[in-house]
Amino acid sequence: MKFDTVIFEALHIDPCVFFKGTDAEIEAAEEKEARQAKKIESVIFSNGFMAMEYTNAYGQKRILHPNTRGGALWQISYIDPDGVPAMHESYIKSGEPINEHTGSIESKEKLINHFMASHDESITCTVMTA
Repeated sequence: MKFDTVIFEALHIDPCVFFKGTDAEIEAAEEKEARQAKKIESVIFSNGFMAMEYTNAYGQKRILHPNTRGGALWQISYIDPDGVPAMHESYIKSGEPINEHTGSIESKEKLINHFMASHDESITCTVMTA
């Protein structure tokens, strides 16, 4: 296994730009988001990708790894600062039967958006690959 650090830089996009910005400002923000989405996608869907972890500003770990329940490809596990698992979210339907404990399965776009959610803070991830 190999461990690397990947930083998803803060986008610094004011959310109001999508409502009050000029067409040029909106287009520039959308292009910035699209570039970031491609970077995130290239990491998650690269050959050998196994998992990715980061710690948010509140000390909570978020770990993207293969889903442990049926029906979804990926899962984000949330571990509170005290080490107690808090929750999980499942992403991308796998085509296999859905386990009763899987819950809702979100889209690929929502998975990528999870790592774009912070427009003001960069996210530093440890990426594990085979």
